[in-house]
Amino acid sequence: MATVCALKALSLTALREDAAVIGPGVAALLDHWQHQRDYKLKMFGIGTEFRKLRYPFVWYDVLHVADVLSHYPAAITDPRFSEMVEAITAQADEQGRYTASAMYRSWKGWSFAGKKQPSPWLTYLVARIEARTAA
Repeated sequence: MATVCALKALSLTALREDAAVIGPGVAALLDHWQHQRDYKLKMFGIGTEFRKLRYPFVWYDVLHVADVLSHYPAAITDPRFSEMVEAITAQADEQGRYTASAMYRSWKGWSFAGKKQPSPWLTYLVARIEARTAA
């Protein structure tokens, strides 16, 4: 989670283009995805809970990780990142909308936390990732 937060912060600075600074963090997150069945990274695993769509970005999950990685060209061109995005987009309904598959009780009642109907906010977040990664 610290890597996700650090990369998120770095994406707002000029250091976002310094491969020596961001490279190890990007590599760690992509490697964790690649080896998700082999080990937990600092006690964080990648299983069904990781793949659930949820907001706000306060935990280590696929939407949060993909959102952060979408700021970095080195990640965008990596097939492992494409697999992450595919794991997200496979959850769209027939109209291309996204519904939360998990929620934090604190935000119950907010559109991004409802598990029964599509969320405009989650749909926007996925569209934002797709826009950042469009070639």
